[in-house]
Amino acid sequence: MIRKIKEDYRPDEPYFKMIRGERSVFRNRTLSMKARGLFCTIWSLPEAWDFSVSGLAVLGKDSAAGIKTGLRELENAGYIRIEQDRKNGRFSGNCCVVSESPMSARP
Repeated sequence: MIRKIKEDYRPDEPYFKMIRGERSVFRNRTLSMKARGLFCTIWSLPEAWDFSVSGLAVLGKDSAAGIKTGLRELENAGYIRIEQDRKNGRFSGNCCVVSESPMSARP
């Protein structure tokens, strides 16, 4: 599952918009182009998508190790947070919380 944090996000719209401000993932010079592209890929996926590294690897030509590197970059920068979902105390999957601006900078 993917949860998107954005004030005007509407999952029923067939397109997505990204902010261009100073806190945008595109203005963050500490991120590699791989991490920026991975962010856009994740943002474009439907919220019901079953989030996994292997699933992301199938969408492009990067290996699972490359995807993990990009996810770690995005996590360290605060644009994503990977949470484990649990049912009855057991692991049931991953949830990727995605924000268009760093979560640590959010009020």
